[in-house]
Amino acid sequence: MDPAGSADTTEEAVLPMPHPRRAVRRTAVAAVVAATSVALSSAAVPARADEGVRAEEWWLVTLAAEEIWKEHTRGEGVVVAVIDSGVIPTGDLEGAVLPGFSYDGSGRGDTTTDPDFHGTSMATLIAGRGTGDGVLGIAPEATILPVRLPRGPNDDDTTQALRTLAAMDDPPEVVNMSIDSGGGECSSDMQEAVRAAVDKGMILVASMGNDHSSIDYPQSPASCPGVLGVGAFGWNNFGFRPDDAPDLRIWSKSEHQPYAAFAAPGVHVITFLPGRDEPFYVDGTSDSAAIASGSIALVRAAYPDMPSRELVARLIASAKHLDLPAGTRDPAWGFGVLRPRSAIEDTIPTDAPNPIYDELDEVAPPSATPGAPAGNGLDDPGAVSGSAGAVDREALVLAGFAGGLVLLGLVAAGVVLLVRRRG
Repeated sequence: MDPAGSADTTEEAVLPMPHPRRAVRRTAVAAVVAATSVALSSAAVPARADEGVRAEEWWLVTLAAEEIWKEHTRGEGVVVAVIDSGVIPTGDLEGAVLPGFSYDGSGRGDTTTDPDFHGTSMATLIAGRGTGDGVLGIAPEATILPVRLPRGPNDDDTTQALRTLAAMDDPPEVVNMSIDSGGGECSSDMQEAVRAAVDKGMILVASMGNDHSSIDYPQSPASCPGVLGVGAFGWNNFGFRPDDAPDLRIWSKSEHQPYAAFAAPGVHVITFLPGRDEPFYVDGTSDSAAIASGSIALVRAAYPDMPSRELVARLIASAKHLDLPAGTRDPAWGFGVLRPRSAIEDTIPTDAPNPIYDELDEVAPPSATPGAPAGNGLDDPGAVSGSAGAVDREALVLAGFAGGLVLLGLVAAGVVLLVRRRG
């Protein structure tokens, strides 16, 4: 693999022009963020003057972030929902956070509390503004929409969070779930919520888990078809400089699962905790999922109107394995290292394979309701009217008649089976 994540083609990329509706949305988002920033400015954390913080963000070099920022985008106009413990919108996140919502009954806006500082750390890795010499997110002009789970990650609240996002008129483009909801296998309710979110154009990202052993138990929401499960990797000597250690390895505790989608940086990740001036270092698939979400936000910003299915196919096609054939799905690495620059610049067919969404289609076929949103859910599909949207009454009558015959047959079969059991 090219350690800088450079493109495999020298052809100059031609990116689509921003959609007018998206431009209006960007203006609206900027206004909300500005208002939120002013309201919270009195509680802002002072700018830090730590030396070398940026140099220790080794994943920015590995994923060619600066080249993407210079040549393409910094994630502007993209909203990333963070389903987690809350987000404190100050310090490196000042001006980057929308009001969001919580499930403890307090309604919208109660997102400034984050007892674990977990959600705040994830949001910073995604869209940190790098205040002073603070942590700079991989998509430093993306916007964060916090979704707080005050009871901690659990299947019910995570499912409800996804349903709420799917019900929004203008939902976020990316959803980061650096959580283990404790459900193991994906429940039917959560699977329905995943389908609803994907149908609205959201790309769902979740951490694979930090409990690799001889038996890796599945965890939701990463185990749900349609969700991009992300594992964690790091440099062999964790020296932060790729030229010092051209050897990538999967993190020893990163789970191995058949539903793995990608691997992203998640070892020796620098962060700052409240009340501590010195940096704090963490390892985990939570961090790799957040960096993956920020990387996907960059690709989405470069292709704002591309259907999500096609965009995820680009991510898969441009991912890079270290020693396996392209397209291979490995339990630890998924389809390979997520490479946002290649996903933006490579020439990839519009009908490239997308096994992740194919699996979702198999367990939950897309709705065939007339007038339902199609594509990526970013644009209004328009009302169905005239003969094109008319209902064929004769077809309904015939279908009802046929259905009645089938129902009678099932009842008769049930009676026979019951008689046999009693006999």
